[in-house]
Amino acid sequence: MKVNWRRLFSFSVSDNEYLIDSKDKIEFIGCKKTEYSCLSYLPAINHYFRESDKHFINKDFNLSIDALDKAHQIAGELRDVDCLTCAKFFQVTAVQSLENVHSELEKMTRGLFATRRYQPCYEKAEELLKQLRVNKKTTPSCQPIKENSSVLPAFSM
Repeated sequence: MKVNWRRLFSFSVSDNEYLIDSKDKIEFIGCKKTEYSCLSYLPAINHYFRESDKHFINKDFNLSIDALDKAHQIAGELRDVDCLTCAKFFQVTAVQSLENVHSELEKMTRGLFATRRYQPCYEKAEELLKQLRVNKKTTPSCQPIKENSSVLPAFSM
């Protein structure tokens, strides 16, 4: 019997190596306005999104939630009238990421194989989501707007 050593020992890539640190979650394509004030905020927001993803993969959910909260706060600091749509988009993206973390934590804390280990993180994410949903000024409703019988995604202000 001949042993195939190549199949016996295989090397796999860990999850941390799949995370590309240079890839931004939100990329700047262009702006219709003349001033690009969002360009000064966008690198910091993307940094916190990458940091949140890194902590999420390492199952350090407290730091992941904190990074998403910080990204939401920085997006809220963008007060320029021309960049209000971009700021709301950044905030909605942070809230959606937080909802994903919250749903993942909910799966871990409930069900047949539930563990109490992540319960404080789950409660922290739930409390932060409640705060962001109560504050209507920072969480816009993202509803599709019908124009000429075609559906276009847009923010309602």
